[in-house]
Amino acid sequence: MSDLRAAFDETARTVEPGLYGLVTDRGWVTFTAAAGTADLAHPRPIAAADYFRVGSLTKTYTAALVLSLAADGVLGLADPIERWLPGVVPDSTGITIELLLRLRSGIADYVPALLDGEPELAAFDRYFSPEELVRTGVASGDRFEPGTQFRYSNTDYILLGLIAERATGQRLAAQLWQRVFAPAGLRETYFPEADTRIRGPHATGYVRLRPGHDLVECSTFTPSAA
Repeated sequence: MSDLRAAFDETARTVEPGLYGLVTDRGWVTFTAAAGTADLAHPRPIAAADYFRVGSLTKTYTAALVLSLAADGVLGLADPIERWLPGVVPDSTGITIELLLRLRSGIADYVPALLDGEPELAAFDRYFSPEELVRTGVASGDRFEPGTQFRYSNTDYILLGLIAERATGQRLAAQLWQRVFAPAGLRETYFPEADTRIRGPHATGYVRLRPGHDLVECSTFTPSAA
Protein backbone atom coordinates (compact mmCIF):
# COMPACT_ATOMS: atom_id res chain seq x y z
CA MET A 1 0.00 0.00 0.00
CA SER A 2 2.95 2.32 0.61
CA ASP A 3 3.97 1.92 -3.05
CA LEU A 4 0.46 2.89 -4.14
CA ARG A 5 0.55 5.97 -1.92
CA ALA A 6 3.95 6.94 -3.30
CA ALA A 7 2.68 6.55 -6.88
CA PHE A 8 -0.36 8.69 -6.08
CA ASP A 9 1.76 11.42 -4.51
CA GLU A 10 4.13 11.41 -7.49
CA THR A 11 1.22 11.73 -9.93
CA ALA A 12 -0.34 14.52 -7.85
CA ARG A 13 2.80 16.60 -8.34
CA THR A 14 2.21 16.70 -12.10
CA VAL A 15 -1.61 16.84 -12.25
CA GLU A 16 -3.65 19.95 -11.56
CA PRO A 17 -5.82 21.25 -10.07
CA GLY A 18 -6.81 18.02 -8.31
CA LEU A 19 -6.51 14.25 -8.27
CA TYR A 20 -8.54 11.46 -6.69
CA GLY A 21 -7.64 7.80 -6.35
CA LEU A 22 -9.70 4.85 -5.17
CA VAL A 23 -8.96 1.12 -5.22
CA THR A 24 -11.45 -1.60 -4.29
CA ASP A 25 -11.12 -5.33 -3.78
CA ARG A 26 -14.32 -7.38 -4.17
CA GLY A 27 -16.39 -4.36 -3.27
CA TRP A 28 -14.27 -3.24 -0.33
CA VAL A 29 -12.36 0.04 -0.46
CA THR A 30 -8.67 -0.69 0.13
CA PHE A 31 -7.17 2.67 -0.80
CA THR A 32 -8.45 6.22 -1.19
CA ALA A 33 -6.63 9.53 -1.50
CA ALA A 34 -7.30 13.06 -2.67
CA ALA A 35 -4.95 15.90 -3.60
CA GLY A 36 -5.48 19.46 -4.77
CA THR A 37 -9.02 20.75 -5.21
CA ALA A 38 -12.24 19.83 -6.99
CA ASP A 39 -13.01 23.46 -7.85
CA LEU A 40 -10.66 26.44 -8.17
CA ALA A 41 -13.46 28.94 -7.50
CA HIS A 42 -14.69 27.13 -4.38
CA PRO A 43 -11.82 24.93 -3.19
CA ARG A 44 -12.67 21.60 -1.58
CA PRO A 45 -11.18 18.10 -1.72
CA ILE A 46 -12.37 15.76 -4.46
CA ALA A 47 -14.69 13.09 -3.04
CA ALA A 48 -15.68 9.59 -4.11
CA ALA A 49 -19.25 10.79 -4.69
CA ASP A 50 -18.17 13.39 -7.26
CA TYR A 51 -19.11 12.87 -10.89
CA PHE A 52 -16.45 13.26 -13.58
CA ARG A 53 -16.58 13.62 -17.33
CA VAL A 54 -14.59 10.68 -18.66
CA GLY A 55 -14.03 12.11 -22.15
CA SER A 56 -12.68 9.57 -24.59
CA LEU A 57 -13.06 6.71 -22.13
CA THR A 58 -16.54 6.62 -23.66
CA LYS A 59 -14.83 4.84 -26.56
CA THR A 60 -14.14 1.87 -24.28
CA TYR A 61 -17.82 1.66 -23.37
CA THR A 62 -18.92 2.06 -27.00
CA ALA A 63 -16.54 -0.71 -28.07
CA ALA A 64 -17.93 -2.99 -25.35
CA LEU A 65 -21.46 -2.27 -26.56
CA VAL A 66 -20.62 -2.98 -30.22
CA LEU A 67 -18.87 -6.24 -29.31
CA SER A 68 -21.90 -7.24 -27.24
CA LEU A 69 -24.19 -6.58 -30.22
CA ALA A 70 -21.85 -8.58 -32.44
CA ALA A 71 -21.84 -11.50 -29.98
CA ASP A 72 -25.66 -11.53 -30.09
CA GLY A 73 -25.70 -11.45 -33.89
CA VAL A 74 -27.34 -8.02 -34.09
CA LEU A 75 -24.50 -6.81 -36.32
CA GLY A 76 -21.24 -8.22 -37.65
CA LEU A 77 -17.71 -6.88 -37.26
CA ALA A 78 -17.19 -7.43 -40.98
CA ASP A 79 -20.29 -5.38 -41.85
CA PRO A 80 -19.44 -2.39 -44.06
CA ILE A 81 -20.54 1.09 -43.00
CA GLU A 82 -22.80 1.24 -46.03
CA ARG A 83 -24.97 -1.60 -44.72
CA TRP A 84 -26.09 0.40 -41.70
CA LEU A 85 -25.48 4.02 -42.72
CA PRO A 86 -26.01 4.18 -46.49
CA GLY A 87 -24.69 7.38 -48.02
CA VAL A 88 -23.38 8.81 -44.74
CA VAL A 89 -19.70 8.35 -45.63
CA PRO A 90 -18.94 8.84 -49.34
CA ASP A 91 -16.51 6.34 -50.87
CA SER A 92 -16.70 4.10 -47.81
CA THR A 93 -15.84 0.88 -49.65
CA GLY A 94 -13.63 -1.28 -47.43
CA ILE A 95 -14.54 0.42 -44.15
CA THR A 96 -15.99 -2.13 -41.75
CA ILE A 97 -17.18 -2.00 -38.17
CA GLU A 98 -13.97 -3.74 -37.12
CA LEU A 99 -11.84 -1.03 -38.73
CA LEU A 100 -13.87 1.65 -36.93
CA LEU A 101 -13.26 -0.15 -33.63
CA ARG A 102 -9.53 -0.32 -34.35
CA LEU A 103 -9.35 3.34 -35.46
CA ARG A 104 -8.14 2.29 -38.89
CA SER A 105 -10.98 3.57 -41.09
CA GLY A 106 -8.95 6.32 -42.71
CA ILE A 107 -11.66 8.91 -41.94
CA ALA A 108 -10.37 12.14 -40.40
CA ASP A 109 -11.06 13.22 -36.84
CA TYR A 110 -13.68 15.98 -36.65
CA VAL A 111 -12.09 17.80 -33.68
CA PRO A 112 -9.25 19.59 -35.55
CA ALA A 113 -11.75 20.70 -38.20
CA LEU A 114 -14.08 22.16 -35.55
CA LEU A 115 -11.21 24.01 -33.90
CA ASP A 116 -9.99 25.22 -37.31
CA GLY A 117 -6.34 24.94 -36.32
CA GLU A 118 -6.67 27.10 -33.19
CA PRO A 119 -6.68 25.76 -29.61
CA GLU A 120 -9.83 27.72 -28.76
CA LEU A 121 -12.79 25.84 -27.37
CA ALA A 122 -15.68 28.18 -28.20
CA ALA A 123 -16.79 25.65 -30.82
CA PHE A 124 -17.87 23.38 -28.00
CA ASP A 125 -20.22 25.92 -26.46
CA ARG A 126 -23.00 24.43 -28.60
CA TYR A 127 -24.24 20.94 -29.27
CA PHE A 128 -23.36 19.20 -32.53
CA SER A 129 -25.43 16.21 -33.60
CA PRO A 130 -23.53 13.00 -34.39
CA GLU A 131 -24.45 13.44 -38.04
CA GLU A 132 -22.92 16.94 -38.06
CA LEU A 133 -19.72 15.64 -36.53
CA VAL A 134 -19.42 12.90 -39.13
CA ARG A 135 -19.99 15.39 -41.94
CA THR A 136 -17.29 17.64 -40.48
CA GLY A 137 -14.76 14.80 -40.33
CA VAL A 138 -15.58 13.58 -43.82
CA ALA A 139 -15.52 17.09 -45.32
CA SER A 140 -11.96 17.72 -44.13
CA GLY A 141 -10.78 15.52 -46.99
CA ASP A 142 -7.89 14.07 -44.98
CA ARG A 143 -8.50 10.42 -45.82
CA PHE A 144 -6.28 7.40 -46.29
CA GLU A 145 -6.93 3.88 -47.52
CA PRO A 146 -8.95 1.89 -44.96
CA GLY A 147 -6.94 -0.55 -42.87
CA THR A 148 -3.53 0.70 -43.95
CA GLN A 149 -2.65 2.58 -40.76
CA PHE A 150 -3.85 3.62 -37.32
CA ARG A 151 -5.11 7.15 -36.69
CA TYR A 152 -6.93 8.35 -33.60
CA SER A 153 -10.28 9.62 -34.85
CA ASN A 154 -13.31 10.55 -32.78
CA THR A 155 -15.31 10.28 -36.00
CA ASP A 156 -14.85 6.51 -36.06
CA TYR A 157 -16.58 6.11 -32.71
CA ILE A 158 -19.37 8.55 -33.54
CA LEU A 159 -20.06 6.29 -36.52
CA LEU A 160 -20.10 3.23 -34.24
CA GLY A 161 -22.70 4.91 -32.04
CA LEU A 162 -24.87 5.70 -35.07
CA ILE A 163 -24.53 2.11 -36.30
CA ALA A 164 -25.55 0.74 -32.90
CA GLU A 165 -28.64 2.97 -32.94
CA ARG A 166 -29.56 1.97 -36.49
CA ALA A 167 -29.04 -1.75 -35.82
CA THR A 168 -31.16 -1.80 -32.66
CA GLY A 169 -33.62 1.07 -33.07
CA GLN A 170 -32.64 2.31 -29.60
CA ARG A 171 -30.79 5.42 -28.42
CA LEU A 172 -27.13 4.90 -27.64
CA ALA A 173 -27.55 6.06 -24.03
CA ALA A 174 -30.22 3.42 -23.41
CA GLN A 175 -28.14 0.65 -24.96
CA LEU A 176 -25.08 1.57 -22.92
CA TRP A 177 -27.12 1.41 -19.74
CA GLN A 178 -28.74 -1.93 -20.61
CA ARG A 179 -25.72 -3.74 -22.01
CA VAL A 180 -22.70 -2.15 -20.29
CA PHE A 181 -23.32 0.04 -17.24
CA ALA A 182 -26.02 -1.96 -15.42
CA PRO A 183 -24.41 -5.41 -15.97
CA ALA A 184 -21.07 -4.05 -14.74
CA GLY A 185 -22.66 -2.52 -11.65
CA LEU A 186 -21.89 1.04 -12.80
CA ARG A 187 -25.08 2.40 -11.26
CA GLU A 188 -23.87 6.00 -11.13
CA THR A 189 -22.50 6.08 -14.69
CA TYR A 190 -24.50 7.56 -17.53
CA PHE A 191 -23.97 8.67 -21.11
CA PRO A 192 -24.74 12.37 -21.76
CA GLU A 193 -26.30 13.40 -25.05
CA ALA A 194 -27.20 17.05 -25.69
CA ASP A 195 -27.39 17.98 -21.98
CA THR A 196 -24.26 19.85 -20.84
CA ARG A 197 -25.07 19.61 -17.13
CA ILE A 198 -23.39 17.12 -14.82
CA ARG A 199 -25.86 15.46 -12.48
CA GLY A 200 -25.14 15.91 -8.78
CA PRO A 201 -21.88 16.98 -7.11
CA HIS A 202 -18.91 16.95 -9.46
CA ALA A 203 -15.29 17.88 -9.80
CA THR A 204 -14.92 20.87 -12.09
CA GLY A 205 -13.07 20.03 -15.31
CA TYR A 206 -10.26 22.24 -16.58
CA VAL A 207 -7.99 22.36 -19.61
CA ARG A 208 -4.94 24.42 -20.46
CA LEU A 209 -5.17 25.69 -24.04
CA ARG A 210 -1.46 26.44 -24.38
CA PRO A 211 1.60 25.74 -22.19
CA GLY A 212 1.83 28.41 -19.54
CA HIS A 213 -1.75 29.64 -19.99
CA ASP A 214 -4.30 29.62 -17.19
CA LEU A 215 -6.61 26.67 -16.69
CA VAL A 216 -10.00 27.08 -18.40
CA GLU A 217 -13.12 25.43 -17.01
CA CYS A 218 -14.63 22.90 -19.41
CA SER A 219 -17.25 21.14 -17.26
CA THR A 220 -20.18 22.55 -19.22
CA PHE A 221 -18.76 22.05 -22.71
CA THR A 222 -21.01 20.08 -25.01
CA PRO A 223 -20.51 16.29 -24.93
CA SER A 224 -19.68 16.70 -28.65
CA ALA A 225 -16.14 17.55 -27.55
CA ALA A 226 -15.35 13.84 -27.18
